[in-house]
Amino acid sequence: MRASGFRIIPPTLPPRDVIREVAASELVLSSSLHGLIVAHSLGRPAIRFNIDGHGEPDFKYQDFYSALDEPAPAASSVRDLVGGLDRAAVDDAYDMTAVRADRCADRAGDLTRALGDQL
Repeated sequence: MRASGFRIIPPTLPPRDVIREVAASELVLSSSLHGLIVAHSLGRPAIRFNIDGHGEPDFKYQDFYSALDEPAPAASSVRDLVGGLDRAAVDDAYDMTAVRADRCADRAGDLTRALGDQL
C-alpha cells in the first residue's frame, strides 16, 4: 500500500516513530482510540473505523470526545472504506476548508482502490 501513497502504521513501532508517522499523515484512519488521540493531539484529521464490527467499545470514544465537547463519531467499517469514504465523514474529520476536504476525498478514492486490491 505504500506505493499507492498510504501507510499502515504498526502499533508495535516505538512511540516516537508512531508519532512521527502520524504527524506526517494527511488523514489518519484508526481502529484504536490511541490512534485518534495521537492524531487529534497533532492536529491531524482522523476517522475512526473498525474491522467487521470488531472494534473497541463505543463508550471509550464517547468519553474522550465528551472531554473535547464534541460528539463521538460513529465507526466506519472496512467495507464502508472500500465502498468509499462518506464525504460528511471527511468534512467532519477535517472540520476545515472545503478545499482540504476535497483533496482528502480524492485521496479517499485512492485508498478505496488500494483497499479493494487488498481484499
